[in-house]
Amino acid sequence: MATSAEQVFAHIEETVKSTPSLKKKFPGILTLKLTDSPLVLTLNIPSLKTSRLPHPSPSLTIHLSSSTLLKIFNGELKPQKAFMKKVIRIEGKLGLAMKFQGIVKEVMKRMKSKL
Repeated sequence: MATSAEQVFAHIEETVKSTPSLKKKFPGILTLKLTDSPLVLTLNIPSLKTSRLPHPSPSLTIHLSSSTLLKIFNGELKPQKAFMKKVIRIEGKLGLAMKFQGIVKEVMKRMKSKL
């Protein structure tokens, strides 16, 4: 179970870099921006690369708080419910937003295997 946004970002980075199958699940560039922290994580899924800098033109940007990020990646809140509750804001291709769940599942599986 992750206890900080930094920890979640580290798990996401590790998962993206070591899971080539994500290319099929999310064919684009995703930026996660925390609304209550300067932390930013950009995932270039097609090239399996990550960056701690914002991308100039991501396919999808998700704005959320650190606590919402933790709830999602600890399995306490599904991304779709977070969107419906308006605790996350999405910019970009909404079709890709639905595919974000695939990334979440893969990261959660790897986080559990580390326990």
